[in-house]
Order: sequence, then structure tokens, then C-alpha cells
Amino acid sequence: MRALHLHKLIKSSRYLLASEDCIKNLLTKTITQKNTQISNVLLEALAFKSSSKFNGFWPKAAIHRDGSTLEHVGVMCGTLIGMYSFKKDKWFSHLIEGLQRDAQVVNLNGRLFGLKRIEDATEMVHYFNSNWVSMLTLNVKIHLVLPHDKSIYIFSSENVITKCLIASEVTTSEPYILETEHFSHTIGNAKYAMSFHNNIFVFESVRNNRVDSTAVHS
Repeated sequence: MRALHLHKLIKSSRYLLASEDCIKNLLTKTITQKNTQISNVLLEALAFKSSSKFNGFWPKAAIHRDGSTLEHVGVMCGTLIGMYSFKKDKWFSHLIEGLQRDAQVVNLNGRLFGLKRIEDATEMVHYFNSNWVSMLTLNVKIHLVLPHDKSIYIFSSENVITKCLIASEVTTSEPYILETEHFSHTIGNAKYAMSFHNNIFVFESVRNNRVDSTAVHS
């Protein structure tokens, strides 16, 4: 019974959460060694964990398991975006007309959204049925963009954060924006923002007594 279901369980697990000792322990088990597919997944996991290169290209099994709904991973190169579909196991390339080199593409819960500048405004588009569909236009200039939870946060250069709450319907359907909120902040020189559990961390570059330092806001 264990041999029958072990491969399915391994394929559904997220091995990045397991320690190297745990993976090594699994590899030594007789039931694991008898199944080449299982041992290959665990060997890939061990090699990736040992490399500690979490900022490069991750192997497919590291971020996508059989139970995942993730459809695309996007790579932006100028005005060309390349997308890898796990469901179809192939790459797609798409040229976005009028998209500047400083435009940004973000992945929110497995769906791709693009933000491009139109004079003094920002247009948000969604990749749907092999096309980019316009969702809304905001009278703000993009400074930073962050996907977090069910929303996309746009940091503008006027010390304003615009929160766009995206509807979480079936991932294959076209999403729509449930609501848009604006928040003022006092971070004068925000350089980077990241999502961490329920929090958003914003890193600001500051200069004190001729020494460069970083202030972190939550």
C-alpha cells in the first residue's frame, strides 16, 4: 500500500520545506530506492537544497507540485515576455505593443499582470487567452509594484500606495478588480518592497552623518 501511494505523495509535497537530513533519510529507505521516479525527485531536491542558490532559476518541482494551480512563470526582456506553462509544458513568447522597458510584470497567485506607463498615468493589463486585456487606468506614476495576498500594491512617486484588490475566481477566467484604495505614507525614498506572511516590508534608503543606511517599515 505504501509503495502504491508514495510516488503520488512525493510529487504532491513541497520539498523546499524539508531539511537536507530529512531528504537524505528518505533516500536511504528501501521503498524509495526501489522507485526511480521517487529517488530522482529527492535527488533533485537534495542537490537544490545544497546549492543554496534561491535567487536563480528554480527547478519546476521546487515551485510547482501536482496539486498546484500555478499556470505561468514570466520572464521579462525589454518589451518581450516569455511565459512557461506547466500545464502545457512549453514556452510562449508575447510582444506587448507600446510596453516600455521600465514596464513591470507581476505574478499574483499564478496569474500575470502588467503595468505600463501612459504619459502621467498607469494602465494595468491582465494576460488572458493569449492576449493582454486592459483592466483599469490610474492617474499615478509607478515607483514600486508588489503582489501581496489577493491584491496588487502600486507605490507611486507622490508618496501614495494604491491597493487593487483582484477577484479570486477560477484561475482560467478573466479577473476583475473588486475595489481600489489609496493610502498616503511618509516613506520618502522607498527602494524595495517585499511580501512576508501577512506583512509588507518597505526598504528605504537614508543617509545619516554621511553614512548610507537602510530603514525598514512594516
